[in-house]
Amino acid sequence: GYTTEEVVKAKQRRYFNIMQKWLERRPDDYIVRHHEAQTHYVWGELDEAIADYRRILSDGKAASDRNLIIVTTAHLYLGRSFMRKGEHAQALPPLHEALRLDDRYAVAHLTIGECYLRLNRLDESLRHLNLAQSYEDQVTFAPNDPRKVKALIRLFQGHAHEARGDLEEAVRRYEASASIQ
Repeated sequence: GYTTEEVVKAKQRRYFNIMQKWLERRPDDYIVRHHEAQTHYVWGELDEAIADYRRILSDGKAASDRNLIIVTTAHLYLGRSFMRKGEHAQALPPLHEALRLDDRYAVAHLTIGECYLRLNRLDESLRHLNLAQSYEDQVTFAPNDPRKVKALIRLFQGHAHEARGDLEEAVRRYEASASIQ
């Protein structure tokens, strides 16, 4: 049934409308709210995504249910939403909170490393990118492509080394990024 881009978008909109109707009747359903937030994030509706992630985190129900997957990803994607808006300093607190909840989460270290890179805080960037690399083979609950994660870690390491003027190491990291299949 997913034959064209228009069909896919129509189905996405239909399912999104079903989620919104569900949330009208059950506004405390943080799992469906998380799906709504992720949809806003993917669609680039960042202010809406931020509002949803904040609501998930502020109501405390996911935390009291000990649903650490929802809580951790809400913090992570709240930070990523701020980054996509170019508000990197504002992204750091929720990103660090995601890391506090799972200090071996490679994607959280990768995202913080990228954020510090954007803020030109190169030592902190490389520290987190190197930690991301050390945890890159970890199995996670998130559907991330492990090859993409590995390639991005090395790409951002290359950017950080280039910004520091260490061009030989930057080239090594770029080549390592390009060689990941």
